[in-house]
Amino acid sequence: MPPKKTATVVVKEPETAIIVTQTSTLEEQAAAIVVSDKKSADKAAELRSSAKTLLAQVNDTFDPSIGDAFKLHRGLIATKKKFATPIEEVIAGLGFRLSRYALEQEALRLAEQRKLQEQARRDQEEAALAQAALYQQQGNEEAAEEVMRDAIESDAPTVILPREKIEGVSFRKVVKWEITDITKIPLNFLQIARNPSNGLNQEISTSGLGAYIRSQGVSAMKVIQGVRVWEDSTTV
Repeated sequence: MPPKKTATVVVKEPETAIIVTQTSTLEEQAAAIVVSDKKSADKAAELRSSAKTLLAQVNDTFDPSIGDAFKLHRGLIATKKKFATPIEEVIAGLGFRLSRYALEQEALRLAEQRKLQEQARRDQEEAALAQAALYQQQGNEEAAEEVMRDAIESDAPTVILPREKIEGVSFRKVVKWEITDITKIPLNFLQIARNPSNGLNQEISTSGLGAYIRSQGVSAMKVIQGVRVWEDSTTV
């Protein structure tokens, strides 16, 4: 494959050399001027005019090349886009299909995980009932009550199924929640205000409640009754 050619814009050296020389002279003359009277003021004004003329020469020297470079840049961008767009569309399309598949598999994983979690909870409760029944047969009602109390207060066994790893797809945990009984929610998690439409009826804001639940996840249910909290996933 032949070496890639790089387009360049060249400013002729003699033109810039003249500008450099004139600029150096201009700087020396300007540094020597002290405006203290009419004569020196006229000299400063004349030198300032010469500086503007030199600046115009700089613009005339470089602006055409800048214009050519801009046109070249714009053309290269358009050409690059022509080549890149179909590839980017392939990447985006495959990414969408991968994300959709990943979400489908994640939904199946979570459903199976919940199923196993519920079964583990039932097994835990049945084991507690069997143990309590054994204590009752032995006449130990206190031990039977303690077993049942522990079963009610303890957390359900944790069941976590491995997530299928899909190259190029990552997940973010999303905490979701709903109110099941607002009368059980502590008032410090609710903001109550007058309804501005009539000034009488009260409005209840759950923004503080939602913020707390999102920060704590499912463990928020240990502190707050009257809500159901669960975790979901989404691709990023």
